[in-house]
Amino acid sequence: MTIEQLTEYLKAECEKCSTVPEYMDAFERMANMPVEADYPIALDELMYEYGTYDWFTGKGKEFEFHLSRTIPDGGDEYLSVNLSLYYEPADWNAPFNGAESSDLTMRSHSEFIAGIRSTEIFKLLIGRKIKRAEVYHDGT
Repeated sequence: MTIEQLTEYLKAECEKCSTVPEYMDAFERMANMPVEADYPIALDELMYEYGTYDWFTGKGKEFEFHLSRTIPDGGDEYLSVNLSLYYEPADWNAPFNGAESSDLTMRSHSEFIAGIRSTEIFKLLIGRKIKRAEVYHDGT
């Protein structure tokens, strides 16, 4: 699949989601799909980030739980499929800010995602109201 096809697949899957575990399931299915590329498998990376940010989009501060899959474009650049879940900033999410990449752990995508599911922040997001979700792709 191409990066565009992966993005469209994830968008369609996420339309059926309403909880963070459902979004994570959809992301994991996409993350395990093969891509049309010629690169070492170690360069097919996952990342997650979380924290309260103001990205100057006019939406103000929001707590963001972000997942991405990044692959080389065949040249010197990288392409990413991204899923961002946004929450209202609150006392329960204020202390949380961090990131981790699968390239630092060398685990399979499913193992990396299982690790995310075991984190304190993921467990805190279960049952919380998601303000909005965004799926998109971009490049470096």
